[in-house]
Amino acid sequence: MFDRHIPRRRPAPQVMTGGAGSGTKGSRTYSVATDVGIVSSTWECDYPHSDSTWPPSRGYWRKIVCRIARDAVDRGRTGPPCASISSALRRLALRAVHRRGAPLLGSDVDPGRQPQSSELGWDVGHSVAAIARRPPRLTVANTLSTTVATLIRVGIGPGTPRLLESQLVPPENFNAFVATAHDGATERGVRTVSQTDLPPDGVLISVEWSSVNYKDALATTATGKVAKISPLIPGIDLAGTVVDGGGDQLPPGTAVLAHGYDLGVARHGGYAELARVPPEWLVRLPTGLDARQAMVIGTAGFTAALSVVALEERGLVPGDGPVLVTGATGGVGSVAVSILAVRGYDVVASTGKPDSEPYLRSLGAATVIPRSTLSVEGTRPLEATTWAGAVDCVGGLTLASVLARLRYGGAVAASGLTGGAALPTTVLPFILRGVALLGIDSVQTPIERRRAIWQRLGDDLKPDNLDAIAQDVALSEVPGVLDAILRGGVTGRHVVDVHR
Repeated sequence: MFDRHIPRRRPAPQVMTGGAGSGTKGSRTYSVATDVGIVSSTWECDYPHSDSTWPPSRGYWRKIVCRIARDAVDRGRTGPPCASISSALRRLALRAVHRRGAPLLGSDVDPGRQPQSSELGWDVGHSVAAIARRPPRLTVANTLSTTVATLIRVGIGPGTPRLLESQLVPPENFNAFVATAHDGATERGVRTVSQTDLPPDGVLISVEWSSVNYKDALATTATGKVAKISPLIPGIDLAGTVVDGGGDQLPPGTAVLAHGYDLGVARHGGYAELARVPPEWLVRLPTGLDARQAMVIGTAGFTAALSVVALEERGLVPGDGPVLVTGATGGVGSVAVSILAVRGYDVVASTGKPDSEPYLRSLGAATVIPRSTLSVEGTRPLEATTWAGAVDCVGGLTLASVLARLRYGGAVAASGLTGGAALPTTVLPFILRGVALLGIDSVQTPIERRRAIWQRLGDDLKPDNLDAIAQDVALSEVPGVLDAILRGGVTGRHVVDVHR
């Protein structure tokens, strides 16, 4: 089914349009509209970069593209067109290269020369890729094209310059992380796969980011008993852009995310450069989040948000008392600590990693307690009341201890079982203190509620310090993270750049 050979170099995707400025360069076909002029030659340099993080990530350049395109539409309503967006972005990239002395890979452009507005976007992609040290597979030119295509569909009003609609032509073969079960073991690694290996139905997504979750680890081990097909492209969540098959509701260029349902378990998931996802599983990327941030949150963060919302729907409000988060250094726990802190709660974080206290305090935990205080054998069904509510990511004895210490009418939102599936408690906390055990399932959450929660994750539920929570990894680094997460050795979230 899958070719095990990993090519050293692959043809770049193509940006194609029927408008002016199309052409060829070597074996690559490229074209970017040159009459999208809205951006002036000085305005585009107003976007700052961080001196502390260089080279910048691809997400940094994507933000610039989106800001230029969005602001360009606003300016286009009130002001005359100037240089093209592609040229403006190109100048920005070249000036950044010139300032930093970074080499231009795959481009013969002189950084000191003022580019002409008629020049095309392929050199932009090469220049930016050189700065970011990333292969120019999904170049800035491609991102610009899909952004422009989206702006066309939402309507930019009369009197603005005509924007030429472009589309990404996806590669037939691409890289994916594949898990194959045989003889009681699972072989894992990056493979070359084809579009024909993907399910025939669904929306074709150009994946940008995925993430690593506990369930992904289970799906790639012989004993996990989670994977339903083999070979399997794991990855229970993904974020990217629509390439084809979304219809009028999800036109090409729409930024989307998906997680849960059968993704990465019974259907190929997010650890690949392309994926096909049923449209009813897709969520539009909410305002306030880019694709990488969405995957820093991912399935784990969505579960954390569901937990917080469930507690608040039960009646919990800031000021009721301390709120406990167990397994606080994990993916669900880390995001839960941050969301609760942002919303004004007094957060108590429980962890078995003594050296993680600075990390948890940076997320907003007011107090950090050792896991051992909640995992003592012989805990009585009722202990002294301590917490107004709790987010439990552990289960087992820890969950029983939490129930015994909840204040009258309190609730615990439970979503994990790393501490075991058994629950050694009695009915006493429920019938004498009126506490509630709220089960949290993110896999089969109805799509309308899922979309509503994600809109809030870009707004009032958005965690702080997302960069502190996450580490970026390449597809080839995924196996080490999967093994570490099963050992309980992972802190925070690992997001997967599927193009590395």
